[in-house]
Amino acid sequence: MNLPFDFPEDASKLFDLAMKQLKLGDIDGAASMLSASLQIEERPATFFELAKLKFQRHDYPAAHYHATRAIEMARELKLEPGQSEPYVKLLAEIQPLLDAQVEMERT
Repeated sequence: MNLPFDFPEDASKLFDLAMKQLKLGDIDGAASMLSASLQIEERPATFFELAKLKFQRHDYPAAHYHATRAIEMARELKLEPGQSEPYVKLLAEIQPLLDAQVEMERT
């Protein structure tokens, strides 16, 4: 992705920019910004948004990893169950598709 500006070095600003890119339909740009944000600071919401993008792209192993990290971080940060519920629901959607993909690759 070529941006007309340098990435900010603030994880929150990168996350906000990624959400704007999503609204514009730039999924690849948003994914790049979310990844850059995670390099600065790991946050459950960032892992979750990246998991959703990977899921949309049918990259189930990456989606699984990012959703799992979101859940782990939510537990570490002792977030309220309601805050992490979307992470758990997404992982529940990813798991059977990942299992099917792995099974197809075996045969």
